[in-house]
Amino acid sequence: MNIIYINVNRIDDFQQSKEAQAWWRQDDTQRQLAALRAGRWVDYSGVMAQKLAALRLAYDFFKTRNVLDPRVSAFRQFVVSGGQSLQRQASFDALQTWLKRQGENYGDWQQWPTRYHDVHGDTVKAFCQENEHEIAFYCWMQWVASEQLAECFAHSKQLGMPIGLYRDMAVGVAQGGAETWDERQLYCLEATIGAPPDPLGPQGQNWSLPPMNPLVMQA
Repeated sequence: MNIIYINVNRIDDFQQSKEAQAWWRQDDTQRQLAALRAGRWVDYSGVMAQKLAALRLAYDFFKTRNVLDPRVSAFRQFVVSGGQSLQRQASFDALQTWLKRQGENYGDWQQWPTRYHDVHGDTVKAFCQENEHEIAFYCWMQWVASEQLAECFAHSKQLGMPIGLYRDMAVGVAQGGAETWDERQLYCLEATIGAPPDPLGPQGQNWSLPPMNPLVMQA
């Protein structure tokens, strides 16, 4: 899920957190929000920075819940169901964010320092061990995003929409995203898929999505 779509104000942990609500009421916070909303174009970096600040405060409150709390149990089940795919995505996001805080705004893992290229290497393993809290935070945000999307689906059904939500079907993965970082041998990173020429696109289309290697898939 793209966590930028999370509705922060619908999260119970944000509403119940005194620290989060104090941050929300600050003049500086409201000024920044007003400036972001007044812009002609979406300032994705600015929006993401504000949302991450709010979500971190909400997550801090979530961690204070009792281990028997149904919300805690639901999150644990989500993590178990997500398996390695969720852990790799969360690790990827945490590492990307950490590198950005070091002053490096890399677009994808292929631009990272070489020591971080091997997801099974000692450097990445050490990072994941030292940043378990941050990785859990990114898992939690995926859970929140999934829950809110499910709420949207349920609401649409209540409104009499028989299909509910019609979502886009991804035809591939980002060339420098978490999937290729995790399973590099599965993807042909020197090739990209697209669409052949047609009347609407005489030059064809290059989607910059690496195809899977059918021989590796078969093996």
